[in-house]
Amino acid sequence: MSEEAIRHVPFPEAGEGVELFFRTRDFLELQKKFGADYISGAQERIDKSDIEFIESCLRLGGKKEGKSHPISLDALENMHLHAIGKRILDALFLRLTGKTFEEHVKSVMDALAKGENPSPQMSPATSSPISDAAPSAPLRLDPRPTRDVRQADHPRRPQPARPG
Repeated sequence: MSEEAIRHVPFPEAGEGVELFFRTRDFLELQKKFGADYISGAQERIDKSDIEFIESCLRLGGKKEGKSHPISLDALENMHLHAIGKRILDALFLRLTGKTFEEHVKSVMDALAKGENPSPQMSPATSSPISDAAPSAPLRLDPRPTRDVRQADHPRRPQPARPG
């Protein structure tokens, strides 16, 4: 099997010969729509059933015979969102790392266990590997906070009175 074929995730439920594969311009569209952390936040979005993210990935990543073939979420009503999300994550990470999402998380966990520092842009700040079974509880691999802490979240300290 060619390396290119390995990075394509078959999606027969969406039609004969349909697969998920992300080209560079597909990544660019996801980045424009969901921000610079669209990859590190992919599993969190899928775990939370972020329909907009899932639909965007299916629309952009759907291919048939190498050409764009948007996949409709409505056409997949017989599939669980979790199984759809697993395929999306696999397609994203196969294109980025050459590994399925589960293989990627395992390699990150192995690197951490050995005391190595995995590549920060490829360290999923997400949950453990997912399978076609029920979703697992999140396992954070990134110690940074999950929400943006802004100055407005903290009460202002009173300013000393100016002599006047």
